[in-house]
Amino acid sequence: MKFLLLSLAVLLIFSCGTPRSNTTVTKVAAHKEHVVVRRDMPAPPLVLVDAGHGGNDTGAKTSYIQEKKVCLKTAVYVRRFLTQMGYKVIMTRARDEFIPLRDRSKLANRTRADLFVSIHYNSAPNKDAAGIEIYIPKDGTKERKGRSRQLAELVLKKMSAYTHAHSRGIKEANFHVIRDSTMPAILVEGGFISNERESHKLLDDQYIELLSLAVAEGVDHYFQSI
Repeated sequence: MKFLLLSLAVLLIFSCGTPRSNTTVTKVAAHKEHVVVRRDMPAPPLVLVDAGHGGNDTGAKTSYIQEKKVCLKTAVYVRRFLTQMGYKVIMTRARDEFIPLRDRSKLANRTRADLFVSIHYNSAPNKDAAGIEIYIPKDGTKERKGRSRQLAELVLKKMSAYTHAHSRGIKEANFHVIRDSTMPAILVEGGFISNERESHKLLDDQYIELLSLAVAEGVDHYFQSI
């Protein structure tokens, strides 16, 4: 497949301590990557990007961060990168509004999206819980489950490499949005809001941008592998 490489100077990331956290400065390695612009796709794949929560559903939260806001910011970055790569992208929400779970999967099915990528961030009673993980449908056809796992593996590999976050692996679950959508689907948990160190990283736009690039490149690698 012919493609054009556009050099994307990405990203010298510094996750800095704040007066709230008094954490030390964490340097995430600087590196250059390439956005692959596919110009010979006769029908560019359609990816549905789902920003979790929204409106009166804040998701996980602390006194200084709300999951719904980080989900939306991440989803917008993922859309931007995938669009640059040549993919078609639709979002379940592009602003702070509540969208019922059933409407999210219905939108994916109605538009016949090729992939469903749901963005979330984690929380746990154990404040030491940390890391990234991806959920795939527990039930469904063998082909759909296999494709979902393949996608999850590629996305998780990129996320781990780019962010150096601890990988908690791939898990199966019956979350509504990945259960009721009919295409390969993943639900990304990009870190723990309940973990002080990780939650402060999630306040850094450059860190979110890097994590989002990893998701987009994982999606791109999936389409090039099938």
